Amino acid sequence: MKLSKDSLVCNSLLFAVIVYYCQQAIGLPNIIGQMLLVFILTVSIVYIPKILLNRSQVTNFILVWFIFVFYNILMYITTSGLSDINILKSVMLNFFPFFPFYYFSKKGILNKNKLIIFLFVVLPFFILNFYQSVSSIKVDTGKEDVVSNSIYFIMGLFPFVLLIKNKIVSLLLTTFLIYFMIDSNKRVAVLIGFLSFTVLIFKDVYIESLRNKIKQIFISMVILLLSYPFIYNIYTSNETIVNRVNLVFEGDTAGRDDIINEILNIWYNSDSAIVYIFGLGYNSTLTYVGHDSHNDWADMLTSFGIVGLMLYVILLISMISILFKSNWNKDKKVIFVLFLLLALVISMTSRWYWSSFAYINFLLLPYLIATRKDSL
Repeated sequence: MKLSKDSLVCNSLLFAVIVYYCQQAIGLPNIIGQMLLVFILTVSIVYIPKILLNRSQVTNFILVWFIFVFYNILMYITTSGLSDINILKSVMLNFFPFFPFYYFSKKGILNKNKLIIFLFVVLPFFILNFYQSVSSIKVDTGKEDVVSNSIYFIMGLFPFVLLIKNKIVSLLLTTFLIYFMIDSNKRVAVLIGFLSFTVLIFKDVYIESLRNKIKQIFISMVILLLSYPFIYNIYTSNETIVNRVNLVFEGDTAGRDDIINEILNIWYNSDSAIVYIFGLGYNSTLTYVGHDSHNDWADMLTSFGIVGLMLYVILLISMISILFKSNWNKDKKVIFVLFLLLALVISMTSRWYWSSFAYINFLLLPYLIATRKDSL
């Protein structure tokens, strides 16, 4: 069967994305990774006009999505001194490929099966990359209990698991991913893991008809009771993450509140209308404080000013508003809810708009929005 041009482009782009994300585990030279990124972004830019100039495809959310990344690029050009190029690459990777994959989803070319294939292909490479990173940090620091941010690559896969209709397979895979969340010693990873598990357990309660809800609540509670001892045992056997979680309840934020307070004070005490409106400049926290803020909200305000923060808020509100549109397929709506939870949590504890798991923004999000009315 001869593939259409759009199918060939979609498959080629998806293959490039997979290789790009697996490059570290595979051991590809950096130049190959950069070439793949150029290819992904170039193809994405070609498809942007296909969406923005098509009244039947463009939406208010997509317009805000484009304006937000355009403003980010503009601020980079005008305020960064052309440094921090890796951050700009991450922003573009998070936002630009949304357009071609939205286009392909609308045409039915990007479908559930391809997303599930993506999940199972990248997962082993993400796991390998995670342990390579952990091993490298242990050697560099001489410590056994370390935290690796490479866990973010695995973290973004949780919503993809919900694409799998088989309850047992999705439950086992979610539990499998939770193991790595706990093993990472990353507190936000544990939170995302348990949020994902909760959504999965009670998904069918929402999806089923009213007369079957009692049955599904019973089944969900049984699954929860059977799964809880196993997951709890994994959690309690890791003293490092238990201690780190306990520190949260004692008010420990790993110094992030101090970083945020410092950069907010610098922004506020600038006494400059220009700074208030347009910010201190690209990635201001690193420039002025010497550390990353690990918080989108503080970064948008201090780096891009009130204009940047308003754009960010509008972007999130417009994305959340999609949840309240009519005719959602219930399975996809649950996946979208988990996506939103993940995005909001990461926006407050790390970085969402230039996250490591950009694939969730440019693969899963456009698929869910473009096909929300279709059955899973």
